[in-house]
Amino acid sequence: MNAEVLQQMPIGNEYFAEPQRLRSSIQMIRDDNANFHRILADYAEGSRRYSGWNGTDDSFYSESQEGKEKEDAAAKNTGSTMGDASEAITNGVLANTKNITDTQEGAFESIQDAGRRRRGGSH
Repeated sequence: MNAEVLQQMPIGNEYFAEPQRLRSSIQMIRDDNANFHRILADYAEGSRRYSGWNGTDDSFYSESQEGKEKEDAAAKNTGSTMGDASEAITNGVLANTKNITDTQEGAFESIQDAGRRRRGGSH
């Protein structure tokens, strides 16, 4: 949690949440996820540029190919894992935002209902 958020939090078991700020953070997470995919695509494109070059039948190529294949697999795995993590974070933030909004709306409706009952009972 960053210092700004901690400074805004009240003391005790309460917490402070702004659904709109959470929603804007979702867009940042989605942008990050899109960047993960672009980075992975750039890596794959760069790797493809070197395939088919002269010397693909010599001993150096044979020795280096195994390492290249491992690096390619690791890059794909990392990109996939980061994308999955980003999606999970986005889904969690969305669920939390919905919960906060529902709680806020429910509290607001309860306050309004209590006010109506009080006005109705005093006449």
